[in-house]
Amino acid sequence: GNSSSEIPPRECRPSNARRRSRKQGTMAAEGAVGAAGAAVAAGAFSYNRGNYMYDAGLRFERFSSAREYANQQAEQYRGDIRNLAALTVKKNTIWCVTSTLCMALCVALYCAGRLGLHGPSPPAWIMGLWLTNNAAAFSFMALCIFLALHAGFRAQAASAQLLTR
Repeated sequence: GNSSSEIPPRECRPSNARRRSRKQGTMAAEGAVGAAGAAVAAGAFSYNRGNYMYDAGLRFERFSSAREYANQQAEQYRGDIRNLAALTVKKNTIWCVTSTLCMALCVALYCAGRLGLHGPSPPAWIMGLWLTNNAAAFSFMALCIFLALHAGFRAQAASAQLLTR
């Protein structure tokens, strides 16, 4: 009998021609599958490329619009900074002018040396209180001018610092 380790007789084994034809059939099938895959990939690429090219214009438009809005937002910010600094300077200029006029009035009253120029002079203790208060008002007006100038200069410096960063 035939044992499992024996080689089957020649008539039971496939011939070389049959093996070759099976191999060629397999290669042909693999080639057909490859060609079909390539056709599908080419179709998918052309389909996606059409979408991509259609979307490219919209994408660039969105990019350009975003840049435009960012530029407008930066200009609005810069304008707001300039306006806030100008508002502070203008208000402090008004304080300076008002304080200067009050100082001029204090000097005019102080130079007279006494109250009631057209009548009898008030008692000395009242004049002492009045002259002290007049000098204090003059000092506070000088301080007001200093602080107003400082605030105006500081606002301009802050504006320049915010606009150049």
